[in-house]
Amino acid sequence: MATRFSEVDRTMHDFFLSGYDVINMFKLHVKTPKQMGITVVGIHNIRSNKIDTYFENSNVIKKSNYLIKLTEKWNSKRSINTEASIIGLIPGLTLSADVIMECNKRSKILKLTSEYHNEYVALNLDTKFKGSKPIINASAVAAYNGLTGGVKVEYSTSKKALNLSKFIMSYMIKNAVFTANVTNMELISGSMFTTYVDRINLGLKCCWSIKHHTGSAVVGSQYQVNKALKLRAKFNNKGQLYIGSSIKINKSAKLTLVNLIECFRFNSSPILIGIGVEFNL
Repeated sequence: MATRFSEVDRTMHDFFLSGYDVINMFKLHVKTPKQMGITVVGIHNIRSNKIDTYFENSNVIKKSNYLIKLTEKWNSKRSINTEASIIGLIPGLTLSADVIMECNKRSKILKLTSEYHNEYVALNLDTKFKGSKPIINASAVAAYNGLTGGVKVEYSTSKKALNLSKFIMSYMIKNAVFTANVTNMELISGSMFTTYVDRINLGLKCCWSIKHHTGSAVVGSQYQVNKALKLRAKFNNKGQLYIGSSIKINKSAKLTLVNLIECFRFNSSPILIGIGVEFNL
């Protein structure tokens, strides 16, 4: 089955970001069973002592041939997001309308989205209305025999310009994934992910900015010690070493720990830590 454009590089995204996103914070994530559809997230920034909260509630209404999904999102920044989706009206088709209200800015945004996917292609078209000049985004993905290619374009009605915002190619074999993409015709990146042995994963990602003539690189690894414990580490060209672990306490609780060490400024920079606690009730 062809994946959405945003999920073509999901493997690399999860490998290099999942488990590291709690750095310099304490994060509590509580998720109820699907029947209730409630998710609550609280984040305490250790450095600034600032607290942010997020709440999400979703309900699914089952009809004979399709599903209706209603989702409400709220956060402490006074942003309210209400989304209604119709799934499966035609096999592979999803239609959704999303209203975003930013109370602090006194602004409203309407977003209309249509998606279609089958075994070989995934198509997306969304229009964001903010003011009188909507922005149209469209993407297309094709997949065959482990090779996936996708393109995303953006049309601004205010500038009357069509921009090729991103192009991506991915190739998957038995135990490895290779990905290359170009963003805004300025940033070129390539990545590789492989399962070295059953419990060890290795990854490499390199980026080059055509506009600024600068590059970056990061290498990472994961080791699944057992069913309950996973160790991870990554190191980039800025001398930043991330060391973390995920501990599955029981079926419904998981603890995530991460440290950030500035190797190039080891004597002058403090070691940052992060803690995440997740409950799946």
